[in-house]
Amino acid sequence: MEAVGDRKGESGHVGPSQRFVGAAGAFVFLLGVTVLAGWMWDIPALKSVLPGLFAMKANAAVCMVLAGVSLWMLAAGHPRTPHIGQLPAVLMGLAGAATLSQYLFGWDLGIDQLLFREASGALFTPHPGRMSSLAAINYVLLAVALLLLSSHRAGSAVQGLALFAGLTALLVVGGYLFGARSFPSFGFITPMGMLAALGFLLLAAGLLAATADRGILVRVRGQLPVIAFGGAILVLAVAGGASFLNTQRMIAASGWIEHTHLVLVRLESGLSNLQEVGASVRGFVATGKEEFLAPDAHAREELADDLAAVRRLMADNPAQQERLAALQPLVARRLALADESARIRREQGSAAAVAFLASGEGERLVADIRTRVSAMKRVEEEVLARRQADAADSNSTAFLALGFAGSVSLALLVALFATVQR
Repeated sequence: MEAVGDRKGESGHVGPSQRFVGAAGAFVFLLGVTVLAGWMWDIPALKSVLPGLFAMKANAAVCMVLAGVSLWMLAAGHPRTPHIGQLPAVLMGLAGAATLSQYLFGWDLGIDQLLFREASGALFTPHPGRMSSLAAINYVLLAVALLLLSSHRAGSAVQGLALFAGLTALLVVGGYLFGARSFPSFGFITPMGMLAALGFLLLAAGLLAATADRGILVRVRGQLPVIAFGGAILVLAVAGGASFLNTQRMIAASGWIEHTHLVLVRLESGLSNLQEVGASVRGFVATGKEEFLAPDAHAREELADDLAAVRRLMADNPAQQERLAALQPLVARRLALADESARIRREQGSAAAVAFLASGEGERLVADIRTRVSAMKRVEEEVLARRQADAADSNSTAFLALGFAGSVSLALLVALFATVQR
């Protein structure tokens, strides 16, 4: 079965194309096994690379294992078992076709959660456990490509199918690198995961290497060095742009994180200054000494600054602005009660002022204010958590873009070197 270019010759030498195809199959196999391990032991990093990214489904990981096994066996090309490597490809194609039929006809064949159960409400997952429709299409097309790999006349068809799968995977990778959390992002379609996209890129590269001696690649072989070098430059440029955009997002997110911290600080400061006003008045009522009111004026000034700062910082949040508007009359009433307590102490004496304080209105107001401020702080803390997650995502994606660019560019340059050597 002549499936892979640069076959072993009579001397037993293994050509560079065959070594690359075998390595691609092995890497795809390991990728699928790693994701299955993530599902088995519930390790999110093994299923999605980075937090917040869409996880590769278990059935998609099984298909990836089958694809890796098929590609590796076809690369080995054992003459006694020429069709064994096609069996995993058939199984992969059937799984992809069954998943596609569920999307097309709306039925449930019970295959989505056959191996592992996924809770409803998972990230970007309208159908728990179901792989992306785009991934299912790619598995069907790549299964056909693997089955045609033994036919020398079908080289162009294999290459066309591989290029389609590779280009769709590149779109997904590009989407992730530029900040999209899923692709495609339609609510009724499960998107493709980053790991699945990387696996499809490896499979496409392996199939192209396997048919390097036929089809379209033979006609453009003279331009392959230019294509490889140009591709490496293009990948680096795109990844550089993605890294720049993600760095800008990270800087913006860091600014908003600081903004939210300021809101929290001002809310806490305002509550503290209000309590300082109350403490000053209580000291004056108890002793009648005016010096106890000395901190009162400063605390009121600080409180006014805090409220003005919070109003300005919350200008981007209408809901918080409404909460602040409801809070301000309560604060004004509490300050008025403090003034009234001081007036009664001066005009009617200690007993009347103590009786006025004993009514408990001031304490009830402070308790209400504290409850409302706590609610506002909880909202800000939730916003802070989201902004910190966004900053972490942008940082991780920037590094991912650089790592992906470096890996792909290195692979293209190695391919260029191998072509030149040949």
